[in-house]
Amino acid sequence: MKKSNSNIEQPPPPLEAIATGRPKFANVVPMLGGGRRAVSRQEAGAMLGVSWKTIERLINRGELQGFKVLGQWRILVSEIDVYVERQSSEQNKRFQA
Repeated sequence: MKKSNSNIEQPPPPLEAIATGRPKFANVVPMLGGGRRAVSRQEAGAMLGVSWKTIERLINRGELQGFKVLGQWRILVSEIDVYVERQSSEQNKRFQA
């Protein structure tokens, strides 16, 4: 780890940043207060293995909670976790009946 002027250790930059001279922001997930992370419809879709359109339908049906920032949908990762748990619980109940 390299040290910055503030004596706080900083992680080394990604190899791509070293090779191109530019930082790579593609893997940065927006952080909200309390360490909560928000992702786009596309990222949420990738997490669930569905399209962004499916994510939009889930939001419109009220099955997945989301919010808009300047017209762009954002979904808390914790809400995706809640959705997955709820779906798993409902499927388990169906199989046990």
